[in-house]
Amino acid sequence: MGNGINGDHWWAKGAGADMELGRTLEPLAPFRTKLNVINGLFNRPAVGVGIHPGQTGNILSGMPLRKGAVLHGGISMDQLLANHVGQDAMQPSMVLGCEQPITGYHETNFSMAYSSHISWQTCLLYLSNMWSGERHDNTKLPVLTLGGLGGGLVTGRVMDFGKAGDENRKLCSLHLSIMDRMGVKLPRFGDADTRLAGV
Repeated sequence: MGNGINGDHWWAKGAGADMELGRTLEPLAPFRTKLNVINGLFNRPAVGVGIHPGQTGNILSGMPLRKGAVLHGGISMDQLLANHVGQDAMQPSMVLGCEQPITGYHETNFSMAYSSHISWQTCLLYLSNMWSGERHDNTKLPVLTLGGLGGGLVTGRVMDFGKAGDENRKLCSLHLSIMDRMGVKLPRFGDADTRLAGV
């Protein structure tokens, strides 16, 4: 998870064992048959709200964040999954952070806690809150999945939703698709009520 990637080196083409990877993704070459490189998605509630905290804190919930002292951004997909499938585990969920906890407020009046806390539980999902950290461009997000959820997720693919139209490239549609494959079927999550086509 980062605040953007280098777009010149973040690319993939082809499929399966023959997938070619750009310099940033090349360390994942041994896993290319289990990898999905997904480009062109966006997180509508994070567009136009300022930078870092407003673009990071809802990347797994797709819900608008509340500014000020009260933290509120909706339940994240990993915690929702833990509520449905984690009851039989000794540790149903772990909350993960993306950097050291930060206190205080950003100039956009979002708590800095939104910058340092996200969560995830199963099937490795890598995503960034923006494509270009230099331009703070979050109109398309770089996303990777690694692992097939026990055969439920087709892997070894490159998918680009950049020209699919905003209604067909929502990050929360990907979250719905992944949750479906984990046995949690919801009519809506965050800003999406449809699954991501082809996932």
